[in-house]
Amino acid sequence: MHLVAVCTGKTRAVEIQGSTVQTAYLKAQVRGPCRIGLAGPEGNETAVHPDTVYAIALEHYDYWTQRLGSHISQSGYGYFAENLTIAGLDEQALHVGDVLLIGSTVRLIVTGPRIPCFKVAWRMQQPQAFVRDFAESGRTGVYFAVLQPGMIEAGDTVEVIHRESANPTVATLGAVARGAVEITTAALARLLALPCLSKTAALLLGGIYYRLLDQPDHTRHWDGWRDFVVLDVKDETDTVKSFELAPADAKPLPRFAAGQYVTLQFADRTGQEFVRPWSLSSYSREPESFRITVKREQHASAALHAAIHKGATVKLRPPNGQFKLDRSRVMPVVLVAAGIGVTPLLSMARAHLDRGPGTAPLRLFHCVRNGAAHPLRTEIAELQSSHTGFKARFYYSQPRPEDAQTPHEAGRLTAERLIAAVADLQIEFAGKMIPVPWYEIDMYLCGPTPFLEQMHADLIQRGARPERLKMEYFMPHARPQRGQSGIPQATVRFARSGTQTSWRQSENSTLLQLGGALGLDLPFSCRSGYCGSCQCRIVEGEVRYEYAPLYDAPPAHALLCCARPASPVLILDA
Repeated sequence: MHLVAVCTGKTRAVEIQGSTVQTAYLKAQVRGPCRIGLAGPEGNETAVHPDTVYAIALEHYDYWTQRLGSHISQSGYGYFAENLTIAGLDEQALHVGDVLLIGSTVRLIVTGPRIPCFKVAWRMQQPQAFVRDFAESGRTGVYFAVLQPGMIEAGDTVEVIHRESANPTVATLGAVARGAVEITTAALARLLALPCLSKTAALLLGGIYYRLLDQPDHTRHWDGWRDFVVLDVKDETDTVKSFELAPADAKPLPRFAAGQYVTLQFADRTGQEFVRPWSLSSYSREPESFRITVKREQHASAALHAAIHKGATVKLRPPNGQFKLDRSRVMPVVLVAAGIGVTPLLSMARAHLDRGPGTAPLRLFHCVRNGAAHPLRTEIAELQSSHTGFKARFYYSQPRPEDAQTPHEAGRLTAERLIAAVADLQIEFAGKMIPVPWYEIDMYLCGPTPFLEQMHADLIQRGARPERLKMEYFMPHARPQRGQSGIPQATVRFARSGTQTSWRQSENSTLLQLGGALGLDLPFSCRSGYCGSCQCRIVEGEVRYEYAPLYDAPPAHALLCCARPASPVLILDA
């Protein structure tokens, strides 16, 4: 290999797709010797990308000229924003950690592939879809860090003086980063632990790692009901208790995604059985127990408070639910809770902080009536004191005189107050602080319907992006429904999807759970028979409800989240 050209660039403002962008993409060739310092070529600047030196193969100029036109080869070296143009550079042959010697002094270490962004399409006069074409070509170039500074000049020899053949090649790492190659969490963890790994690549690989980590854990999954022993019951307030539950068989528990729930089956002191979902209120990467935190209201929650004590046995289904923290993104996370809606958000807070130092900022906003009705406040405060990137704010709508000694803000949380409170959020990337507009922040909201609907509508009106707002409704428990007898088993057919399965009273699954077990993507939201989003037309047969749903479904329709078969054959339009 030999060095063909050295190029540098300064940060400047350019117009790209109608927006002004600060970039150092545009490079000019250096004539004569150039000093390479620890921060890269002397006189070179970077706007956002943290990697020190970017190199591309001379041969790539011919490749892209043949594909896209002569304007590429006629533009001169530095066209791809590279600092070094090297003849013979090969992404397929270089491994992360390999060391190259340029000339007699400068030593560079391979840190990873270039991860192309929208500026590639702008520079190469292509549509935005071209960014993926560029990445998939494998001809994207190589990032380096400087191990030993010195002088270099076009014409210098370039040779590999140390190889780390056990590490992936630059091409392989690029394929992993764009999701083209399957990889395990263990292999990703090893990659992320490489001290020389490009920060840009690490950002993408970290997202993939957490996306894989939060997928369903089939190796420890169980079917049906499983006995759990109540290890502890803790009073959080006069009306809220936390229940810590461990498997009676002492076998390992599956990982779960923060925000998910478990479904409990238990009996009260009269023998009446209850089946209810409750959110998991804590998080551990390798859980040894589950915790739920329940407010005493009516029926199931009141029965749980009265009948379930330390040492009692309950039955659980595995963790489930679509309301879950997306840890693959790098944006700040904002959690907004009203009342007992804080329970899944506390699990999310712990999962977010579990990512370790350098994690994006986390904000939690919790609205309650007053200090007496404030569950889990002490735990949140302790979490905040041990993590500098986590800030919590509490809002009391009806504060008591004695609450004056407890930090809080009086009144209700509104969209205006929320937007103002997150206006200063930034993310750190390679030592640079990058402001994040509030509408780009990931927001998770949980609480009663009126609160969520008002907050959601107000945020959307002010410019929030709907895909950034994720919500979980916490509903009043349904009324007990009498006079319906169950059947021991039934055949359930989901007509539209062409699937059929057997339902058994011993398992007592809802139709939503039954469909989910078949892999069907059925609509739902509240899981409590309140919102009506899961209603489905009944083609044939009847259904029953253990509790009369609060939502009044139309005739010949079932609420899948809480309905069960009441006839030997049930056919649903789903």
